[in-house]
Amino acid sequence: MFRSLGRWLSALGRPRTLAFGRTACLGSWVFKRRYGCARDLVNQQKARVDLLLRWLDGEKRPRADKVAGHLRRKDIFDLIRQQELLPWLKTDGEPSFLLMDSFSELTDQEFRHREEGWSFCCHYSDLEHTPEFEREFECLGLLPVESLVERYSGFLDWFEREHPGAAVFFMHFPTVLDSRE
Repeated sequence: MFRSLGRWLSALGRPRTLAFGRTACLGSWVFKRRYGCARDLVNQQKARVDLLLRWLDGEKRPRADKVAGHLRRKDIFDLIRQQELLPWLKTDGEPSFLLMDSFSELTDQEFRHREEGWSFCCHYSDLEHTPEFEREFECLGLLPVESLVERYSGFLDWFEREHPGAAVFFMHFPTVLDSRE
């Protein structure tokens, strides 16, 4: 699998050096293994496609500072900050391609701030579910399976409009740990 992906990425052969990512660890590893420091990967790891589309449409983005005190895993803070800042929108240059995987849609849950209305995504276990957290945030769960096709289509349509001609490489994570049909 990795050799085939590497050949596809090599076949792009464009002079541009920028790539966008929406990958978890596996995609980042594949990218670094293939390109090392030769290309820049601007990654938004936990930007689940449904939320990403809402943010791009003007919905309030998360406030990482309000989430920080509730994180069980402090290394997740930067991933929440990515959702707040949306680094793709602040990057100069056009991406040669998008490297994307299905991990976020399969595993990241949406949490909505009860008073301010903005949402963020992460694993349920990334958070300390204290009474304070429960008062401040509502868990809306995983992206419903029945809306996956519509959300992926909407996201890919947006990407094509914004970055015409950029290739998309999609890595589908095994669903063995997902009990949903």
